[in-house]
Order: sequence, then C-alpha cells, then structure tokens
Amino acid sequence: TGNMRRHATWGSVAVVMTIFKGIGEIPRVEALPNVIVMQPDDLPFFDPWTSPTDNPTDPVQNPFPNGGDAYALPNLERLRTQGVQMLQAYTASPSCGTSRYSTITGKYPSRSAHGRDIFQNNEDRSSVTIPTTKLVDLNGQNDCSEENIAAAFQQNGYRTGMIGKWHLFDVKRSDYDYSTVQQSIRDCGFNFSEGIYVENFGSFSDGSFSHNMEWVTKHAIDFINDDSSTDPFFLYFNPTVPHNDEDVETAIKNFTCMDTPEGLLTDEPVIKGMTVNSTGHNIGCEAYRQTIMDRAGPQFSNKELGAIWIDDGVGAILQALEDNGQLNNTIIIFQQDHGIETKKALYENGIRIAQFVHYPDVFGVAGMTFSGLVSTIDIGPTLFDFANITSLTSTGYYDMDGQSWKDAIGNTTKETAWKDERCLFFEMQQDRAVRCGCEKYITIPDKSESFTATKGRQNGLAVGDALYFQMCDSSGNYLNFPNGNPEQRRRRTRRNRVDTGALSEVLSCFLNKTSPSNNPDYVTTCIKTDDPPCQDVRECVPGEGGEGQRLVTVEGSDRNVLLFAANANQWFFHLKNIR
Repeated sequence: TGNMRRHATWGSVAVVMTIFKGIGEIPRVEALPNVIVMQPDDLPFFDPWTSPTDNPTDPVQNPFPNGGDAYALPNLERLRTQGVQMLQAYTASPSCGTSRYSTITGKYPSRSAHGRDIFQNNEDRSSVTIPTTKLVDLNGQNDCSEENIAAAFQQNGYRTGMIGKWHLFDVKRSDYDYSTVQQSIRDCGFNFSEGIYVENFGSFSDGSFSHNMEWVTKHAIDFINDDSSTDPFFLYFNPTVPHNDEDVETAIKNFTCMDTPEGLLTDEPVIKGMTVNSTGHNIGCEAYRQTIMDRAGPQFSNKELGAIWIDDGVGAILQALEDNGQLNNTIIIFQQDHGIETKKALYENGIRIAQFVHYPDVFGVAGMTFSGLVSTIDIGPTLFDFANITSLTSTGYYDMDGQSWKDAIGNTTKETAWKDERCLFFEMQQDRAVRCGCEKYITIPDKSESFTATKGRQNGLAVGDALYFQMCDSSGNYLNFPNGNPEQRRRRTRRNRVDTGALSEVLSCFLNKTSPSNNPDYVTTCIKTDDPPCQDVRECVPGEGGEGQRLVTVEGSDRNVLLFAANANQWFFHLKNIR
C-alpha cells in the first residue's frame, strides 16, 4: 500500500521507488469526486499566505486589500483555512502558458510536443517559452487529444469544462474566430468550452471587451448546475484577472458585464453572491462593481481590485456547490499560475506559488498544512489517484512527471520525505533549476538573453552561470517572508562549489531525461543520494540480500529490484537489470 517513486542508481544520482507503510491514512470515499482547478492570471502572493522572502533592492509588500483587512478575501481564506495549505508549492515554469501546460498535463513544459518538434535537432534542452509550449498533437505525441488530464477524465466518465484564459494554442490574429477556438478546446478533452479568452488581450481584443469576472463565473455556475448528467465533473477555471495587460479599474468602470470576447450579451449575468446580494436582491452589474471599489479602500491598486473580484467569483462558485449539495465531494485546487515579483525567472519570487486544496469529505474543514515540496506537475497524478484512474485499470492514463501527494497528507513520515528528500525542477527559456530538500541550484547558459538574469540584476539577486543556494535556516525550516532573501547577490564560497557539483549531476540527469533529442523518459527520477555507483545491484550487496533486504520482481516489469529497509516505515527500491 502507499505511494511509489522509482529510481535507478548511477554516480550520485539515483532513480528510487519509495513505499511507505500506511500511518495516518486519509478517509476512503466511495463516490468519485468532482474536481475544480482554479488558476487566476498574475494573482499576487499575499503575505499572510507565507509568501517567499522579498527581493533585496525592490521589496514588495502584499498585505490583503484595504490596508491588510483580514476579512477582505473571505472566500480564498475559506479555501486556505478550511483546506490544506501547501507551504512549499511551486510552478514548474514561471510564465502564464508554460505553467498552464504543466498543470493541465502533469508534465514539464519541455515535454510539449510543439517544443520538442522545434528543438529536436538542437542541443540538450528545449527553450521553454510561451510560443514553444502549446497543447497540440504532433509527431505521435498527442498532448491535445490524449495526454492531458481533461482528456483522461473525459475517457473515464467525467464531464469536463474549460472556462477563462487558455493560452495553449498557436493562434494567428488573422485566423482568430471565437467559435473555432471553442471547438479546438473541445478537441482537447473538454465537453464544455465557454467564457474563453484565447490569449492575453493584446491583438486578440478589438477594444470592445476587457476582464469580466461575472461572465466567466456565470459559465462556471451553469456548468456546475447542468442537471442533464449525473456524471462527476472536472472544471478548469482560469480568470484573466488581475493580469495587467488590461487595467482592472478600467474594466470595472468602463465596461459592463455584457461586454465579452464572444460579443455583446443580450442580458446581464445574474449571479448569487455577485450581482445578487446577501438579501437576495439583484442589484445589477454596475452597482455590484461599485462594491468592489468600495471594499478595496481609498488606496486601492489593480492587484487588490482583482483579488476582491476573484474572491467574489470563488464565493459564487462555492455557493452554487453548496446549493447543489456538491461542495463536500468536490476537490478544489486554487493556485497562482506563477510568482509576480520575478515572473519568468527561476528565483523563488517567480516559481513559488500559493496553493490551497479544499476537499471536506477527505480533509475536513479544520484546516491543515503540508510542508512537502509540491509542483503543478503533481496535480494530474494526485487527481487521478483520488478518481481511481490508474495505469492498470483505466483508459486514458498516460505517463506524467508528477507524483501523487494524496497519501502523504496527514502522514508525518511521508511529509518529511516529501520535504527533505524530493527534488523538483524548474524551466524557463534554456535556464534550469533544481531544488532538493533545502538546497537549490540554478544554471543560466546565456545571461545576455535570460529572463532570470535580467530579473536578478533588477532585484539584487545573484546572477551567474551556476548558482547554489541554501533555502532553509539552521533548523531546516524554509525561509519565508519576512526573513532575508537567500538568493540575494553574495560572494560564492568553497562550500557552495562542493554542493553545486552534487546538484549539477542531478540536473544533468533531468536534462538527459527531458532532452528533445532523446525518447521521452518517464521511468528515471533524478534525486540527490550518497549511494555508491553500481552497475548492478549484486556489485553493491552480496548474494541476494542480507538482513532487512530482499530481491523482488516488480509486477508488470522486466526488472528485478533490490529492496532494503531504511527504517521501519520506509522502503527504497533500487532498479537495475539483474544479469
């Protein structure tokens, strides 16, 4: 029983499968859960959410709206304080489209068929950018029609919906047609495709529309309320707010709820919790939007207006679920798409994200935290785990980079392993980073073209070809705001160089398995280890296992595995072919 991670052994990099004996197991729920993933565009990481440390030369304070009013965002706080707050959550790539690719596929953006096609004859890595990371079927890799979580859910009896910002197609403005984009999204595993913003506003807006939280929220509620099917549902909900390519204040004041990319609506959306107030009176769009301005306070900013607007939309969705009796059996994952202060850079203020998981049937409503390292690539495997979509019994299952944290929540042994032993990787352009436990390593091959290098220079952060950072204090606790920033510009030490060498090998392992020149490798998991290099397990252990050791065969595999007990609750598997 339990969670598994696979590893092989060479040098100081290991490929390991870990099985934990069950302690603190979460409740079993028979009914398949509904699922909603919410990912607003450029939402700030508010300080009460244990945000990363400030940038040295450009510190940014992010209190709650209206001067730090603790009650300014009641619905987001409900998800956080009545769910599981992930204290060390990351995006695999710190820009809008690349983060969304990792969320919807469970794969690193360098895996995209579009990018692999572009860079297949290049060097060891893809350049991960929004233009090179699209959800398309190409060269036998079916990212759109098969290898994403919506397509898998759809093949396993779920209704699937997409609402809001997409950002995963290569659409020319001259070819843009709203209904054609809707159908293209349906072709990627979604039954329902409404309230769509295909890209950032830019050339895809003729000036007749802007941000419109009422429009996208109404579509989300209509999807939830669809009584034509009793099937469970998966909804991907991506508000454009508060992305600054369109001013939020201007959207609230100068546009109406009826101004949309689809055209002018004939009627205003009527939404309980937004245009319909707490007394049940429909106050209309204009009056409702004025309440957003009033609640933001006199010193408001776009990010504060946007956060309140998002909070209201989340509240309306929670209300719809409650009214339908579906809230307790719905998994809601709310997350930023990336950090803001160093967006598009591999520093913590670019890749660390707020992430809350609300699922009362399993986690209750008392509130929990999880300190393990988790990523946007883990969403797919975790949701499949909850929905009993497995590689052995389900159609539509596909290989992913992420891992399921389902059985780690509430289990201190597993949580410690996720915190101290796991390695996560991060990609932007040709820059790469790895964090293993408390250690972090960034490589910047070309500082002249690098977003990471540019943001580093602007914000007083270290810039170099290879950078090593210790991300924790002396007690092993991750350094959050208001501590000093461990990535600030400073003199490298000999100790830095020693640790950099170990993490460099881990990163080389990752580059090899994700190289566009190689066949996709989802078996190898790259971690830092002190184990000796072995070409065969029999070179490391005499016979076929001593005390606490056993040679076994993994079901469905042509490999044997040496299994040894690290302690009473944890097993490591070292995979090697046995001659």
